Amino acid sequence: MNLQSKMIVSLLIIGLIYWMLRNLARRRLTSGQVLFWLVLLTGAEILALFPKLVDAASIIWGNLIPISWISFVGLLALIVYLLNMSIKLNEQREKIIQLTRHLCFFEEQVRAKGRRFPQPDTTDP
Repeated sequence: MNLQSKMIVSLLIIGLIYWMLRNLARRRLTSGQVLFWLVLLTGAEILALFPKLVDAASIIWGNLIPISWISFVGLLALIVYLLNMSIKLNEQREKIIQLTRHLCFFEEQVRAKGRRFPQPDTTDP
């Protein structure tokens, strides 16, 4: 990899890091998500700046072609991230079900006492 390629990849990674930190400040991303991606992007930055590390890791891994090693690690990282998001989604689903049950229970208690929920005013002025 020549110097120009290293600079382009480094600028792209720095741009992604800046974009993530901006979204963290705007509360579009959680700190856990940003931390996960920062670790991966920092590793990518190190590998982009020092391509000999990729060659050494490929030899240790048993491949002679570094791109297959990079693809495998990237795929593995995405699978771990998707599994983590699936677990969080399932936890949120369980919380929503529990909150819905509590709401129904409280609504039944209020109706049993003879009170009514206020109905929205549908007449136009």
